[in-house]
Amino acid sequence: MAIEIISSKGLVNKKGIKILLYGNSGVGKSSQFKYTGKTILISAESGELVLNDANNVDVIRVKTLADLKEAYLYVEQNTNKYDTVGIDSLTEVGQMIVADLKKDPEFSSMKDGMKLWMKFSEIMLSIAKSFRDLDGINVIITALSESVKNGFDELIMPMIPAKKVQAQLPSLYDEVLYLRSSENGDREFVTNPAKDRSGKLEPVEPCTKEQGIKLIYNKILKGE
Repeated sequence: MAIEIISSKGLVNKKGIKILLYGNSGVGKSSQFKYTGKTILISAESGELVLNDANNVDVIRVKTLADLKEAYLYVEQNTNKYDTVGIDSLTEVGQMIVADLKKDPEFSSMKDGMKLWMKFSEIMLSIAKSFRDLDGINVIITALSESVKNGFDELIMPMIPAKKVQAQLPSLYDEVLYLRSSENGDREFVTNPAKDRSGKLEPVEPCTKEQGIKLIYNKILKGE
């Protein structure tokens, strides 16, 4: 096999920004797609009402794992038509996968729950990696958040119904953003203790009605 050598300079502009965005219900995760250019949104929760006044978003609703695979193939073949692909949300996708697996006699037995969760982890990580690895398009995966005990500490993590996946998921994305409401009621993106691999973001970035996550895009892509 012939090796391919590419320059790391400007790589994010070629491959796209890959973001995991999580936060409480109602904090405004779905509304961030108003600010992401021409967007194809894969919706597992039918929560697109907040995008009713947005003219930049096409929506694919998915209810089964087969629907999600079909949506992925469409996006893979049409990355040139969009600036961003979003999944809203991975929490609901996880619940959908569990429901699908429980219909399969191989995984429906209560006596062999470990087998179901091993298969779940395999599928969920495969989905997360497949979308992350799409070239030439920005990727935003949303999830609900939950508080998780870690020794004496309490961490806010993406809500995923498998601890192995929950722990591994943040390592797959360049940017891991926790969207929250500040003490004065404004929304803000927290990159610490989440993750900013670009090195261009502050520990806390504002999430305004004028720019939303576009501010994050601009800082990473343009250095603004």
